[in-house]
Amino acid sequence: MIMKTMKTFLLAACGLAMPLCLCAQEQGDVAADAAAKAAKVYAPEQGDFAIGFDVTPVLRYVGNFFNGNTNNTAMDNGLQGSPAMDGVFQGPVASIMAKYMLTDRMGLRANIGLLNRNTHTRLYVGNDVYSQLPHDQDVAGDAQLIDHRTVKVSGGSINIGPEWRVGKRRVQGVFGVDAMVAFQNTKTSYAWGNALTDVNQSPTTSWQQDVWVNNYRTLEHYNQGHNVYAGLLGHVGVEFFVAPKIALGAEVNVNAYWQFGSQEYRKSEGFNAATGLVETRTDLVSPAGLKEFYFGTENLGGALYMMFYF
Repeated sequence: MIMKTMKTFLLAACGLAMPLCLCAQEQGDVAADAAAKAAKVYAPEQGDFAIGFDVTPVLRYVGNFFNGNTNNTAMDNGLQGSPAMDGVFQGPVASIMAKYMLTDRMGLRANIGLLNRNTHTRLYVGNDVYSQLPHDQDVAGDAQLIDHRTVKVSGGSINIGPEWRVGKRRVQGVFGVDAMVAFQNTKTSYAWGNALTDVNQSPTTSWQQDVWVNNYRTLEHYNQGHNVYAGLLGHVGVEFFVAPKIALGAEVNVNAYWQFGSQEYRKSEGFNAATGLVETRTDLVSPAGLKEFYFGTENLGGALYMMFYF
């Protein structure tokens, strides 16, 4: 009888204890979830490194995909990445950013922009041998030849300076000032179909503008728009953290910089009447000495970018 009474008591006690245990477990799970959420740190902290990239080329590609265009320029006119400035570096190939947080509110940032673009154009041109002979006379060779023009644009820039941020949540304001150095150079080269000879001293060419100078035909044009830039850049923007330590950013810039030009050369070929020979020469087109100062709102930094902190 006593044993039966004790079994009944134990069963009743277990029945009462189970809901309490389940309730305690649920409370523990809720507390763990809350702690896990609280442990998520979205914003960068002291000692964090960061690397990011300009998303403008991605947006340009998406725009090309939807409208069938092969060279959308909306981003070039106002939202381009570093180091676009006043007609220089239109549509950079790459813009890479890096940051190091000295404190939770202050860090150092660097922005490197690169540009390397080659454009090769080919056009048909009539064969001068055909045009200079009677139509009823057969000659070996093609009735049409090909002229080639290659335009190479290269350049680079680097911006580096301190950056401060305000805000404690997932949306933070960022601002700072950078020292900036940049350069750009353009070179144009030609390969002509019709040869220049003592007999044919003015052969037919597909391009005329800026090709013939004093009866000499251009072969290479060096240092077109070869400029060096140096100055200061102020930037202000916003970073939105879509996930812990992953941010989408947008910024605008105000800059003041100096532009320094260099000498420009032209290599050409032509017939020298004094020697009776075809010669090649290199002439100075313009001397160095261009110096200009600019101050305005230009998008020198990454206007639209994605940043990863770690």
